[in-house]
Amino acid sequence: MTWSEWSPVFTTANLVGTVSEDAGTPTGAVIERGSTATGDYVRFADGTQICTRTETLAVVTMPLGALHRDATLADWSFPAAFAAPPVVAVSCTSPELWADAGAVTATAAARVVCATQVTAGDHILHAQATGRWF
Repeated sequence: MTWSEWSPVFTTANLVGTVSEDAGTPTGAVIERGSTATGDYVRFADGTQICTRTETLAVVTMPLGALHRDATLADWSFPAAFAAPPVVAVSCTSPELWADAGAVTATAAARVVCATQVTAGDHILHAQATGRWF
């Protein structure tokens, strides 16, 4: 029988917690979950990070050529920073609206919502950023 280095064992006690790394080698838990006022995030030991946000948009009234957009061209500050700008997807549950991300950095993304006509009511906007935390 040949002996080798010990390998870490993950259990329910240390599977979820604070993920960390040292020179690209995972050193903490496998999964980290968190929440801030700007959304939720999950980090994985392999460096993957996903941030999400859901918000309610009341009206889309600002003229934009033949279209309309929401008056707030807001930045979404990610609940946890990325190592580099992530891929951001934005969608809206209302069929008359569409949404997209504008400029994206490692800490925030601009978002814009457009419509073919003035719309009122509660429109649910979903945003997801996927990238790496190290």
